[in-house]
Amino acid sequence: MPRVVFFCISLFLWSAPVQVWAQIDSDLIKGTKEAPQDDGLATGRYEIRKAPPLETTDRPPTKKTIKKKSSRKVSSEEPVLMANEPAHVASPNGVQDSKGDSKTLSSEDQVKAPTMSEQVSGLIAGGNMAALQAYREQVHPDDIRLNRLEINVVPGFLYHESKSSYSYRNYFSFSPYVALGARIWLTPFIGISGKYGTSMGADILESSGSTTRIAVTHEASEVGLNFRNFFGLSRRSNSLDLGVYYSEVKFSVPGDNLKRIKTKSTGLGLKFEARIPTAPSYAWILGGKIEPRNSQSELASGLNLQSGTSPQSSKVGINLGGEIKMSRQHQLIFDLGVSVEKIEFTGSASQADPESLQTPTGVSVTNTQTLLSLGYRWGH
Repeated sequence: MPRVVFFCISLFLWSAPVQVWAQIDSDLIKGTKEAPQDDGLATGRYEIRKAPPLETTDRPPTKKTIKKKSSRKVSSEEPVLMANEPAHVASPNGVQDSKGDSKTLSSEDQVKAPTMSEQVSGLIAGGNMAALQAYREQVHPDDIRLNRLEINVVPGFLYHESKSSYSYRNYFSFSPYVALGARIWLTPFIGISGKYGTSMGADILESSGSTTRIAVTHEASEVGLNFRNFFGLSRRSNSLDLGVYYSEVKFSVPGDNLKRIKTKSTGLGLKFEARIPTAPSYAWILGGKIEPRNSQSELASGLNLQSGTSPQSSKVGINLGGEIKMSRQHQLIFDLGVSVEKIEFTGSASQADPESLQTPTGVSVTNTQTLLSLGYRWGH
């Protein structure tokens, strides 16, 4: 009996822990399938706030601009614009810098001026001048080559000296002088020019041994054809003007004077004028002319005199001046010019010299003129 009781107690003590561990394992297994519900947020101690809505705008999304590197290689001769250099500005008349001056275009973009033959045929036959118009559009609006008409009013002072072994042709004078001139440019490269100048209040001694002075007049007129070339499109481009002209120079004395005679010289000549700008508003002017063979005439006044026969004469001149350009329409011009004319007669003079009382043979005359002028030019 005691053995049976001991066995039952031992069996009970062994099975109780087994049931406890089995219950724990069952609860753990259920927990993995069904999580306990937390009712803490529903108790009222906590408040759930909703997130504010996102703000929207009507602006379109920005696009990132990706700069592509140019594949063109920059030549070492091309100018590179540095950070402190002024930028170039494009205009309908070409490429201009910050000072408003035209820059030389590349050979691909630059329109070359029509040839002289094309311009002449276009003017005569009314050909297509589209190339000439395209050239004008590349030039700066304030460039003088766009002028079609130029008018000069140039006052100054004239010194004239005539030296000769024949006393009738020996004299000098100094007086104010005024000249009027005009140039009509049919194209920027072809023009017609003309000018007229006269002395004002000039006088000379009536004879070499006299103190009496008589009024005289120096007159000069000229008409010519001009051909001009510019070496570039900039206002600072140099230019060369070549021309052929006809001139007439007169020396007049009172019609009843018995000791002086009138003279006239006419002939064809060639001239050049180089314009060398140092800035858009200033340029130096260097010019010259030559008349290889002139026709000489001695006209009767109160005295009918001939210094000889078959006169041979030639004339050369040079001038240096400047141009102050206020605008394409208005310029101040100044000039200093000197010309020398040499005349050689053959045979004997018609009358004896009143000083030597002899009739000279092979009379020679040298006329020298010096003209200093300051004037105004209007262009349109």
